[in-house]
Amino acid sequence: MIESLPVSTSLLKAVTYQLNHIDNLLVQSSSDYNSFYSILHSVQDLAIETSFIANPKQVTFVQTSMLLVLSMVGGVLVPVINSFTEEDGVVRISWDNGTLDTFTFGKVDDDFLRFFTYFQNRLSSKPQLTTAFPPVVLFGIQQFLKNYVEILMAVRKRIVLLSKSKQEVLSLFNNEVNRDLLFILISSLPTDQINTFFLHVQQFFPEDLEAKTADGKSINVISFFQNSSTDIIYLVEKIKIYLDLYFKKDMPIIKEITRTKTVSFMKELLINDEVYKQISRNLFQIDKVHIDVRLKLYSLFIGFFDTLELKKL
Repeated sequence: MIESLPVSTSLLKAVTYQLNHIDNLLVQSSSDYNSFYSILHSVQDLAIETSFIANPKQVTFVQTSMLLVLSMVGGVLVPVINSFTEEDGVVRISWDNGTLDTFTFGKVDDDFLRFFTYFQNRLSSKPQLTTAFPPVVLFGIQQFLKNYVEILMAVRKRIVLLSKSKQEVLSLFNNEVNRDLLFILISSLPTDQINTFFLHVQQFFPEDLEAKTADGKSINVISFFQNSSTDIIYLVEKIKIYLDLYFKKDMPIIKEITRTKTVSFMKELLINDEVYKQISRNLFQIDKVHIDVRLKLYSLFIGFFDTLELKKL
């Protein structure tokens, strides 16, 4: 079983850690809260509002809100981000297209405004050519988080079914499967079975099949899948590539091979009742550790945004 999601886990940890430094802002009776509410409802551009810029807690809250949105862009694996690190309050993000961003918590400067502009461009269908930061952006962030909650609740319902019935696991492949749900299912396999799974699938691929890793390197899929490992990051990288192949619309034959061999492997695996019991326990643990944590964080921010009356902005 894979117990962590490297990029998304790092994002969520950074958000949780920063919340400990701005908890007073979340208290409606506090002066920090009242000041923040007043600023949001009276200014047009946070990027040039001196009272906002001079308040590290308010700036940090906005920054953590943005990171929380990124924690599920494209799914729980956050495929749009290759790497995320935070050290001594300095955030560094490497995006899937090679773009690099960095900013410091609590600080509004050129680095942060550059990140903000790119953040909007990645999440919006309309390119943003300005560093202006209207408060209404927070309303958009709230809507993203609400959508994430709906997705997670749907995934949670399916996880409950998967953990109760072998047939539910197999029926998962009858229709177009949710990418996040498939990731969770594969991650719930015992580690030795994850390695066995990749050894099984790779033998049906063309010898020259290549894929790209998160850092943009081209690798031979067969060779990559043949290397067994217990390293979490390495296994997650394998699953990412597997999911890319499973959902690869421009290579229908590879997509079909991946799907059919996944089904055949799961059918054989589920004959073993002990393995299925382990999968069920792991699914429960994944729900508790990952989905529950996300739901609590997203709901906390959604509730706080409600108190700020963002619809009135």
